[in-house]
Amino acid sequence: MSEVSADQIARELRLTPEHMLTLRALQARMLRRDWEDERKPSARSTKQDRLQRFVAAAIDEVLTSGALPPALAEELTAVTHKHFLDQLHGLTSLAPTLAQKVHPRSASVVILAELITFSPWTDATTWGPGVRKTELRTAADALTALRTTDLDAMTNEFESLMKALRRKSIKWGRVAAGGLSLNRCFGPTS
Repeated sequence: MSEVSADQIARELRLTPEHMLTLRALQARMLRRDWEDERKPSARSTKQDRLQRFVAAAIDEVLTSGALPPALAEELTAVTHKHFLDQLHGLTSLAPTLAQKVHPRSASVVILAELITFSPWTDATTWGPGVRKTELRTAADALTALRTTDLDAMTNEFESLMKALRRKSIKWGRVAAGGLSLNRCFGPTS
């Protein structure tokens, strides 16, 4: 059996620019669905603002990579200066087709892992009921290189990890107090 180097693993798990576009399109689709389903006006406004910034940044990110196939680059460039909803549609409409083309399986697994850990909302804004789960299932079904059990297995692992981290409840107040005590004893470290 041959030994696999860390560099070989990193190369295998690195997403191509087209894979990154797929990931961003799937993330935008998740965000869009959550924004559209939001009923509270203040949360809807917050989600729309975050979605607008996400879409603009995602399009910019993949276009500046300079490595997209010309047809995809042209399609995205055509929407860059359009209204937000046109940009959103331009990006999210690519998701199903791009997801079906993701190969090897390792790239699909990396994309799915990114989607599972995707946590875009801040300031007490959260996913709407069921939206995240539904959109993850839709994405996993579109990523045809995945096995049918991958989403459940990866979600279970992620949830187990999060539970374990919560159980390790570090007393951050004590850590900060200890740091202040050390600072008083030894002076500033910088």
